[in-house]
Formats: sequence, C-alpha cells, structure tokens
Amino acid sequence: MHSKLCIVTPVSRVENLLKIQESFKFIENENLSIAWVLIIDKAVAEEFLVFIQKERINANVIFSDYENALGGYAHRNIFLNNFLDIFEWVWFLDDDTTLCENYKQLLEVIKKYESQNIHCILLNQRIKDLTPRLQASWDNIQVGCIDMGQYILKTKSIPENLRFDESIYEGDGIFIQEFKNHYNNISENARSQFLILPEQEPEYDIYSIYNSLR
Repeated sequence: MHSKLCIVTPVSRVENLLKIQESFKFIENENLSIAWVLIIDKAVAEEFLVFIQKERINANVIFSDYENALGGYAHRNIFLNNFLDIFEWVWFLDDDTTLCENYKQLLEVIKKYESQNIHCILLNQRIKDLTPRLQASWDNIQVGCIDMGQYILKTKSIPENLRFDESIYEGDGIFIQEFKNHYNNISENARSQFLILPEQEPEYDIYSIYNSLR
C-alpha cells in the first residue's frame, strides 16, 4: 500500500461498494498513486465475505473488531494508529458517498501542491442533484458545518495525539476543528496553509456527492 493518497472508507453498507468503486475511476492514476482502504465493521463482516465471492473490489481490506461503530470513527482511528506513515495524503470518504467526474482536476491539484506547506485541501460538497450543500471555507471548519469528505489531509500534518472521538456523533466535526485549532494556535499564517480550493483555484469545481447512495 505504498501510495501517495489513501481513500479510507469505513464500511457498514456493503451494498454501496460497487457504485462507490465505479466513481473511483482514477484509482490507477499514472501521476498520483492511490489506494482505497475498506475498514469493515464487524456487524457486516459475514455479508462482506459473501459479497466479495461474487464481486471484484479493487481495495485493501481491514476487518475491524468494532461492531456498529458510531460514525465509523473507531475504524478511522484504526487507520490513524497503524497506517498513517505509509501515505502522504488521506481522504476519509463514507460508504454513502461517490465522487463526481472531475476527479482528474483534483488529482492535478494534489500534485501541484504536494511539495508546498499545505496541511489540508478543502472541497465544496453538493447533494445528488448537484445543489450546493456545504461550502469550503475557513470559517466553516467547525462542528455542525462540515463533512469529512470535504477534507484531504496531509498525513504528516495530523497531530500525533489527534484522533476521532468514538463516543459522540459529532466526532468528525470535533476532529477537523481541533486540526484547524492546532495550526491556528502555532502559526500566524495558518489560513494560508489550508488550501480552500474554490477560493485559490476558482477554475476548479471539485466536490464529492453527498449521500447519493442512501
């Protein structure tokens, strides 16, 4: 799994995986090595094993000991605790999220900024009919205003003690808010180290499609 970008998907909805994979047409990109990691909730482990006997999934698979993990946060922490140093970027995408077809633009953006002092790339998010849902902005990096699919994080920038709170529904919002606060507290230029794509690369309209598979 020696790749630059890792897409991490905690899985509790096995039936969505083929459609998600179809949206990952860039998975074998020549310019940016990408891995897709599935972390399977224990509650659906048997269902997943039956599924992969019939279908081909181009992913690395981890079976979690956690069952019905709230928000998939325990599964995300498995990745953070064990595999973070293998990759340069990590993108947490839920198992009800597919990507739009302008992924190639996003890959070029990651390649363009990978050597710069950027901690995070922020994306807009839209619902299935492409209506805007969540706007990428510095002020919106807070609980109640985000979805983790909006954030691609440089792995070396994730503080060593920062993990998802596994006990609360807003665990993703707390995580990314603390990520922002960490850099806001140690740098006067923190905002410039968060690449807010719609502001800094306005020719790109990059987004993930929210809840398109629910």
